[in-house]
Amino acid sequence: MGKKTDAIAALFAAITERKPAAVCYAPEEDYGAFWARHAADAETLAAQRQTELHFMPKFLIKLFSLDEKKKAARTQASLAAQSYTNWSIAGDRQENFDFVMFLAEGDVLAPDALFHFAETINANPMAELLYADEDVLLPDGAHVDPVCKPEYSELTQLSYNMIGRPFAVSQMLYTRSGGLRIPDTGASIPALEYDYTLRCAAHTRHIAHIPRILCARSERPGTIPSAAGIAAVDAYLAATGQPGSAATGAFAGSFRVRVPLGRSGRTTIVIPNRNGVDSLRRLLESIEEYEAFERYELIIADGDSRDPRTLRYYDILEKNKAAKIVRSKKDGFAALCNLGAAEAQSEALLFLCRDAQVLTPDWLRALREQISRPGVGAAGGKLVSAGRRIVSAGDVAGLCGWLNSPYTGEPDDTNEARKNLFVNAIRRVTMLPGACMMVLSNTFENLNGFDETFSDAGADMDFCLRLFRRGLASAYTPFAALLLHGTLPRIEDASTLTRMRCYDTLRPMLAAGDPFYSPHFDYNSTVPIVCANPKPPLLCRQYEP
Repeated sequence: MGKKTDAIAALFAAITERKPAAVCYAPEEDYGAFWARHAADAETLAAQRQTELHFMPKFLIKLFSLDEKKKAARTQASLAAQSYTNWSIAGDRQENFDFVMFLAEGDVLAPDALFHFAETINANPMAELLYADEDVLLPDGAHVDPVCKPEYSELTQLSYNMIGRPFAVSQMLYTRSGGLRIPDTGASIPALEYDYTLRCAAHTRHIAHIPRILCARSERPGTIPSAAGIAAVDAYLAATGQPGSAATGAFAGSFRVRVPLGRSGRTTIVIPNRNGVDSLRRLLESIEEYEAFERYELIIADGDSRDPRTLRYYDILEKNKAAKIVRSKKDGFAALCNLGAAEAQSEALLFLCRDAQVLTPDWLRALREQISRPGVGAAGGKLVSAGRRIVSAGDVAGLCGWLNSPYTGEPDDTNEARKNLFVNAIRRVTMLPGACMMVLSNTFENLNGFDETFSDAGADMDFCLRLFRRGLASAYTPFAALLLHGTLPRIEDASTLTRMRCYDTLRPMLAAGDPFYSPHFDYNSTVPIVCANPKPPLLCRQYEP
């Protein structure tokens, strides 16, 4: 009996333990090496000029006029060097075209940019909006500040302009969206672009990402003014028939969709526990302190606690009707979460780690807002350590091992532009840790809950991937922040049987790369850095079940 008790205690301790991945190293980005390796050479450009595509779309290039002749000449020179020649620059009269691309004077297209757009159109004939990666070209000719983008997600695009430049839209989509609207009074280019990309995205679901850096701006992207960005997001919500309104986000140029929830909904918070009364009390007190408006019920799924203090605390909670205690002889995170969910009487379920502590007011509403949005299956918040360093901002398949979060171990701040896009913006992620995961009750029931055969790790990962295969998104929000007293579990430390199950589940993404993480990033660093020779996780390391 003692061995079994010790094993269960170790399991529940593991629920909040994620050790630093040994394969990670200190980030050092050498973008010059990346650029030299991936820039098209003369032989490649010559071959592209000789290539006959099945469909040779004509591109109409429109320039934002800044009346800077030197910058305009640089843009036009990059167009003249294109290996794909079926394009023209927009003049005073309307010309026939298949796709239109807007550039600012000073932008420099890579010489193979239009070829890759045309090639992608041939490979994806339904695509109506295409976008690629970008960087900044300094006056001395150095390329800096790469912006490597994930696959398209509405969640992410409504948080900031992830499409950016370069992007092209079909003639039909250009007409449906109303084209680029330039007001009589001055308006910032970032605001015009964000409004235009959102109107285009509102009228199509056929969006393709070209994971290549094909455009260099003459200067770092400007910030979208708050009023203009909010108006653009609100217009998108109205055009797509979605409830809610926009508000400013966590950093300049970012935004947050607020969804009206009403007062009728309720959330069941399910907390797996065995003994650990001090951690459990700290969590419940933090929930009570920070959640005064949303309706919720507490269910503690107990895994055969024997500690007298824990049992007395349960008695107090039940006597005061503060929580419902459901007991089981079963062990395992998945089994206890399923047990608690079966007793829930709410439309939403929140699975919460016993060792968490709520840090932000309105955290429960922030999670509920995400699962109330169309196409979202699960939502999770930001987990930080006692030193206010990132523990989880959504997980990436294959990052530094089986899975990990970008910026794990880095300070939780808003000082870096790239970090903000991962840590401080609402965005779509592939996986969320079970330490903080909200899901609608009917969605959880339709997926038959957590798979209990993942006995000691991976049940949360498996659940999110089942959502993904059904076309449902996992949403990360920084507006629900929790302090985690400990770390999270690693698949590397699980049993052989669990690792085998995890390998079978994760292998497609390990082979192809996480769709919401750029293929240009080094999978051996939790800090997203561009790698001169990027490889998908399966080629970075061996996974031994």
